[in-house]
Amino acid sequence: MNLKQFANAEAVGVNQQYIANLLRETIEQEPPEIVVLEKQGSVPLIVVGQNAGNDSSQEMVEKIELILKEKKLHDNYLVLGISTAVTKAQLQNEISMEASFGENYISLRKLLSISGLKLAGMNPSYDDIAAKGVGRIPPSLLTNKTHFNEKGYEVIGKLVYERMQKLESIE
Repeated sequence: MNLKQFANAEAVGVNQQYIANLLRETIEQEPPEIVVLEKQGSVPLIVVGQNAGNDSSQEMVEKIELILKEKKLHDNYLVLGISTAVTKAQLQNEISMEASFGENYISLRKLLSISGLKLAGMNPSYDDIAAKGVGRIPPSLLTNKTHFNEKGYEVIGKLVYERMQKLESIE
């Protein structure tokens, strides 16, 4: 299935909720580093787990490029960075990923920090405002400091789905 088919996937039942559920199932299993999701009816998602932050930016990019080569993925994939950490190393990884994978990379930390609550239709709490101020994911989208709640996964599903639609529109 290509990105155009995915973006118009009502026929196969792939939608924002499908993506949110797919990611919830994977992320809650605590992926050790990098996980590739290849479910039928879905564009391959390369999920960079919370524990992948120990690699250098170059090592992370090289691991993902190897996955892309092994799986023969060219333009038909997305790389998701899910880290809730805001460290110098994490920020450098995000910069490297954006430079290497362009529109195929989604910095969930950055996007959820900036617009996650608005996309969820939620008003920010004081803790959310403080978290957003330092680039962290608002606590209202998390069950704890690491794991997303239902609203968090809904927003992630929406962000991924919208990116797939955007990629198709620029191809």
